[in-house]
Amino acid sequence: MQVRVPDIDFSNVAPIWAPANPGFGHRYDAASILLPYLEPYLIRVMRDAQQRLRERGIDTSKIDKDIELFNKQEGQHYQLHMRYNEYLKSHYPGLDVYELEIKADFERIYSEESLEFNMGYSVGFETIGPISTGLWFTLAKEARAGSDPNVDTLWGWHLAEEFEHRHVAHEVYQALGGGWLFRQKMFSYQAKHLGNFSNKVRQYMMEEDDRAGRFPLFLAQELWQKFKRRFTLHALPKMLSVSMPWHNPSRARVPAESQAMLDRFS
Repeated sequence: MQVRVPDIDFSNVAPIWAPANPGFGHRYDAASILLPYLEPYLIRVMRDAQQRLRERGIDTSKIDKDIELFNKQEGQHYQLHMRYNEYLKSHYPGLDVYELEIKADFERIYSEESLEFNMGYSVGFETIGPISTGLWFTLAKEARAGSDPNVDTLWGWHLAEEFEHRHVAHEVYQALGGGWLFRQKMFSYQAKHLGNFSNKVRQYMMEEDDRAGRFPLFLAQELWQKFKRRFTLHALPKMLSVSMPWHNPSRARVPAESQAMLDRFS
């Protein structure tokens, strides 16, 4: 793993950056809105877990470097997404309300729940990374057709690094003694939490496009539902695979397009 710092200019990005499927684009915009609150949360949880392992007298020397690089990559991710989000909010001012909501959610989860819960949430989220990366570089090509190259690069770089550090949270979770059943419970919890949030933001942005005369809502809904059905069929076998007790993210094969993106910024 290594930390990469791409230089991306969002100043000329159109509000609808994925014209072939605006709902698809706004689904990723929704993810971008939550990342400046999710990824600092992940960093805090990983540091807490590292400290807990040391308090237990467990030698962390084998994973310290991985945790450091994981945290640095996540730090770069959310900082670049913060820049992109400022651009987004200039076209969709109602996003401020959703930002406050997700910020409060992560503050509550971190402060009220145990380290085991927070680590379970973290590993649940990180389990999605390889699936999302594979989706982006394969099934999503049609939805990405004609997309703005700057936003497309933002997500290509981000997801490629998510794949690169796919094993770190899993290994820390196991070192803490986390079990398979709890991992499954937390995978479902975080998927529902983030999915509900993203759906609300995506719907708001599509409705705003309709009001502004940028893209009709009925067509955006139709295109999104078509993509969602294809995504579900694509993702279900992969979700089943990662839910197995013997799941080991380190074994996942790196997609060629993902590696090419990493090489581009190395």
